[in-house]
Amino acid sequence: MLRLYSILSFILASGLRLSAQELSFRHLTTAGGLLSDLRLVLTEDRQGRVWIASDEGINVFDGYQLSSYSVPGTSGLTSNNIINIHCDSRGTIWIYTPAGIQYKRENDSRFLNFRQGIASRAGILFFGNSANGQLLLLSSDHLYQLSPQMQLTKLAGLSPLLQQYGTPLAFEHFRNDEWLIGFRDKLVLVNIPQQRPLKEFAYGKCWAAARVNDSTILAGSFSKDTLALINIRSGATTYINDWPVDDGKPIGGYAGTIRAIGANKFAVACRYYGVYIIDLDKRKAYHRTHDPGDPSSVSSTYCRSLFVTRSGTLFVHSRGISYAPLSNTQFRLKKYLINSAGQKYDGGFNTFWQDSNKNLWIGTNSHLAHLDTRTGLSTYYPYYDPEGGQRKYKTIRSIVADKANRIWSGTFGGGMGLLQADGTFKQYRRNAQDAAHTLPNNDIHTIVTDKHGNFIICTLGGFAYFDPLTQKMQTFFNHRSLKGIADKATYYAMADSHDNWWLGQADGLYYYNREKDSLLAVKLPVRDTDHAVRALASDSTGMVYAGGPSGLFIISPLTLMVQKVINSEAGLPSDNIMDLLCDQTGKMWILGNIGLSRYDPLSGLLETFDARDGLEQSNHGLCNFHMTPDGEIFAGSAAGFNHFYPREINSKASPLPVFITSLVSRDTTISTLQESAYKLEYYQNNLSIAYLAVDFQLGPSVQYRYKLSTFDSGYVYAGQQRIARYTNLKPGNYVFIAEASINGKDWYPAQHPVKITIHKAFWATWWFRSLTVSLLLLMVYLLYRRRIWRVSKEARLRSDYEIKLNELENSALRTQMNPHFIFNSLNTINSFVNSNNIAQSTQYISKFSKLIRLILDHSRQKKITLGDELEVAMLYIQLEQIRFEHRFKFDIQVNGTDPDIAEVPPLIIQPFVENAILHGLLPQKQEGKLKVEIIKNAACLHCIIEDNGIGRAAARRIKEKSGSHRRSHGMEITIKRIELFNKENGLSAPIRITDLENENGQATGTRVEIPLAYTECF
Repeated sequence: MLRLYSILSFILASGLRLSAQELSFRHLTTAGGLLSDLRLVLTEDRQGRVWIASDEGINVFDGYQLSSYSVPGTSGLTSNNIINIHCDSRGTIWIYTPAGIQYKRENDSRFLNFRQGIASRAGILFFGNSANGQLLLLSSDHLYQLSPQMQLTKLAGLSPLLQQYGTPLAFEHFRNDEWLIGFRDKLVLVNIPQQRPLKEFAYGKCWAAARVNDSTILAGSFSKDTLALINIRSGATTYINDWPVDDGKPIGGYAGTIRAIGANKFAVACRYYGVYIIDLDKRKAYHRTHDPGDPSSVSSTYCRSLFVTRSGTLFVHSRGISYAPLSNTQFRLKKYLINSAGQKYDGGFNTFWQDSNKNLWIGTNSHLAHLDTRTGLSTYYPYYDPEGGQRKYKTIRSIVADKANRIWSGTFGGGMGLLQADGTFKQYRRNAQDAAHTLPNNDIHTIVTDKHGNFIICTLGGFAYFDPLTQKMQTFFNHRSLKGIADKATYYAMADSHDNWWLGQADGLYYYNREKDSLLAVKLPVRDTDHAVRALASDSTGMVYAGGPSGLFIISPLTLMVQKVINSEAGLPSDNIMDLLCDQTGKMWILGNIGLSRYDPLSGLLETFDARDGLEQSNHGLCNFHMTPDGEIFAGSAAGFNHFYPREINSKASPLPVFITSLVSRDTTISTLQESAYKLEYYQNNLSIAYLAVDFQLGPSVQYRYKLSTFDSGYVYAGQQRIARYTNLKPGNYVFIAEASINGKDWYPAQHPVKITIHKAFWATWWFRSLTVSLLLLMVYLLYRRRIWRVSKEARLRSDYEIKLNELENSALRTQMNPHFIFNSLNTINSFVNSNNIAQSTQYISKFSKLIRLILDHSRQKKITLGDELEVAMLYIQLEQIRFEHRFKFDIQVNGTDPDIAEVPPLIIQPFVENAILHGLLPQKQEGKLKVEIIKNAACLHCIIEDNGIGRAAARRIKEKSGSHRRSHGMEITIKRIELFNKENGLSAPIRITDLENENGQATGTRVEIPLAYTECF
């Protein structure tokens, strides 16, 4: 009796599951990367990732993979024994270990030590987030409050309460600033800012509590077998353990955690009883325990705690972690079948048929199953093949009913069978001796019915036409039109409204007009070498749909031309189409190898559905669709089947939250969760950028693409890869964008693109280049100036040398009068003495001695006054005038300047005067005239020496006749001295010598013009 009661209870529960929400769990275990499956504590960060603390470190789970923080390593953890973990309102992860408190901010890659002392006998037992965004830390002695600026404050007003009741067992937020603290003897409601208890409740050993509303608490204990509703106002306690449960057993207690999961619904983790879903509105509970035969059940009935994410995923800590979505799904799911003996089947579900009693026939990999939808009880009818060796049971691939409501099954390897009343099958198999009237092949893909109720049987070796009432079989190996394709693998067939056939085969699609007996091949724009057509359907307008490994083709039945192609680029979850079905509203349902889609022929809208809608995500097979007369659709898969009414299915957008999590450069990891702009040096141009989308149902199915602006010309499709790598990026500004998608059509971008600036190397910047060019130009200029200075210095030294040399020469010359002049002068003096002309000799000696003295004095000076220079010239002229018996006259004039102020080089006029007297005036017979004139013109003195002598040409001829070849160096040195004097004083003007002539061209004298820079003595 007890065994019968258990089976009936299980059957009842199974029957309810056809209409009630399933909790289909997946699992995280140590074999899959979980560091430990004991003493787990969970929290959720701001990106939706679940952090799992254990005695071996910390795991982080994002729906796709587990990452970890542990010792040893670079995590910064001081201990692997994590007692508690919590994420505050700013995204900082806090942990408590025997070594103390540590924290990790969102933008940090390591845990840091919190060094402010907290007095406690038992450490930090609980964390919490206050209403004003501060962190609460509850120890066995005190309650602390930590500000965002890391200022720790002890809330001493609650310390007496903690000292009175001892170590807290629970710390749960109730509302606003009010919190519940569970103790061994009491449950206390406290106000944090006021630091005082508000009310005490006589529910001791409270380990778990949750707010129901402003007046009610749902409470439980890990150490006693009760669950209770507590009225805040009255303090009344109502135990709910006797509420009805879906398995007929009373509600167990020993609650470790209670969490709200919806409107008046709560999930409770129980120490010995698994998980309860408490529906307060219905005053009913649903029990979920471990079932060894069901891998989608919770991994152990011993459940210590649970956690509910913001996205509505339930995580249960039992043996490891089990997690399942809590959202109400549109597609109902059944994971297994069970018969009256308690035997479960959870293998592949291939095909369906609903009979006239609305019971369901299901073809599986082991048998034909008959499911009583009222009780949930299944009856198994294995298709036995006595000649099959070890493989005695054949896979049921197709189910149809004939007009007599008899069930026919097509098998893979066993031919076709008619179910008999005794549960066996009358089998129809290929007979090589009668190929025209037996199956072409025993491997059947599908059986479809035409409007006459006859079967078109599609097999691996061709197709056949069968009348189930007369049981006559026709093959087409010798048919006039069909014999060319009669033996080809045929996956699907469809008879249209005109009773013409569409045949989907391994090498393509064929259209057979039965009335005209003509066969045409339909050309499909396939993308690869696989031309197979595996599914066929038509919509309400008569358009034909053909599906295969290259997507879906919509074909006009009139022209046999493809009108539209729908594939993954258009949004299909998979290009590999396994089945098609047009529902009663005229919309086409597309079953891919993975995923399910709905296409509206009128609007062209394509909708996709996935696990978030309740769809079983495992692979689908051929002909997995079936629609019942009332419009309900069944879709099988390798791990269960969905059933739904299309009119109840609504398309809803479910955006993926995408985050760019980190940027790695030169072994330095930078978190990108808070900031979105980063400036890097030129050598930090090899980057790895991590991104992710957190989804606990579809994590492995999420695909990504990314783009680095100004570098990538378009999106880079990364598949499931969640790291983008770039090397040798040039300096510049970049923006990294990451997007995620489930179906490849709807892409959701990261909330905050990351802006990256890579600075130029300092030697590549404009200012450095400008500075370098400037320095080079400056160096060139300095070298040029140095060269000019050196050249100038050398020229100056050379000039100084020449000047000194000239001065020495001049000095020597100045100290030496013309020997002829001195000799003649002495002879003149002697003649004066002999003639006893004492007066004239005395005058001559006086002038001669004065001239000699002036020459000797002036030879030691670089400049003398113009007056002194004219005095020397006049003394010389007077002596020559006396010596030559006054054969010429002279005139000296000064205009425009004071001869006592103006300065000139010494002895520059006398050589020209001497030359005029000796070579110009004396050779002529007529009286000579000599004129010396000084004229000041601006910054220049013009010294003009003019005579009326024989001219330079006649003087040259006289010299040549005399045979004298002596060259006068005095005139050359004097001219050079004049040029150097003018150059030193900034005057550039040549000495001009003019031969004077009369109207007849005869020489009338010589004119010498000497320009001298005007200087004054001071």
